[in-house]
Amino acid sequence: MLELILHEVIRTAFDLAPIVLILGLFAARFLVRDRALLRRVLIGGFHLAVGLTLFRIGLDRALLPLAGDLARGLAEPLVTDRRWPQIPAVTGFATAIGATAALIEPTLAATADRVRDLTGGTVRPLVLRTAVAIGFGLGLGLAGLRLVWGLPLGAVLVPAVVLLGLLTFVAPVRWCRWRSTAERSPPRSSRFRSLPPMA
Repeated sequence: MLELILHEVIRTAFDLAPIVLILGLFAARFLVRDRALLRRVLIGGFHLAVGLTLFRIGLDRALLPLAGDLARGLAEPLVTDRRWPQIPAVTGFATAIGATAALIEPTLAATADRVRDLTGGTVRPLVLRTAVAIGFGLGLGLAGLRLVWGLPLGAVLVPAVVLLGLLTFVAPVRWCRWRSTAERSPPRSSRFRSLPPMA
């Protein structure tokens, strides 16, 4: 166990090194006089490194082996018997695990909160996260069907692009007229305006 922890600590240190180097150079140049802020940044960076290391250990020891065993258990019957009930099981698992992973993605959560702030609450974070999660899950499900049935890549991508194009024409106009929170401030503030109608 100690060897695993040491291995993950080294991996985390290498992964965080570039961003720590960049932020460290700028902090040394511009935040050298703000000792309190620099101290908070260092403490936060330490918490980030510890949290990421523990997260990776949890993934490697529990979630990834469990997901691998489930995937193998669902996919092995397809090798010998490609009956219809087996196909929805595999694609359903891929869709569900992909959607769940996207839904709990920290970067997506932070982005959704930022979009809520920029749109003045018009786009709710949970709605955006759910939409992205569903799209990602369906993408993995389609990838599973492509592997099972041997579909060409174009047969999967072309319908998706066509559907996306159709959705842009039928989407309610109010979805395109996002207003930022800055609109409630003085007139010089900017706002999100709707796109001009397409010819």
